[in-house]
Amino acid sequence: MAKIATPNAGPTVYQLRPDRLPPPPDLPASQRDVWVSITHALPAVRFDGAHAPLLLAFVRHAATADALSRLIAAFDPELLKREDGLRRLDTLTAMRAQETKGMLGAPNALSLTQLRSLRANKAFILAHKTGGTRKPWDRSRP
Repeated sequence: MAKIATPNAGPTVYQLRPDRLPPPPDLPASQRDVWVSITHALPAVRFDGAHAPLLLAFVRHAATADALSRLIAAFDPELLKREDGLRRLDTLTAMRAQETKGMLGAPNALSLTQLRSLRANKAFILAHKTGGTRKPWDRSRP
């Protein structure tokens, strides 16, 4: 069964693939969604049990940042006219910035970025093939 992506529809349903690192059983649905989308988007060999703690930290930061973003998006602009409303928005944006900062290190550590998937020798060869005009991570550009 495919992912059901409807807002506020309750728990998301997945057909978990047996060759993928399964999410922890106690993971909330919003965090499970992030976990499954990451582990199913990349080859199965990219994740094993050793990656679980780092992936879990990333998933928690991502889900919390998403929840904070929804709160900020739903923030009533009329509340900005009051001191407590401005303070609340400032607190929410600061919290989101902290969660985002917490997320930034994990993709490199997990080798999720395209740059981390390149090896130095392949980058050197690719640079010579293109005459050195492109960066190795720009391989999708003409």
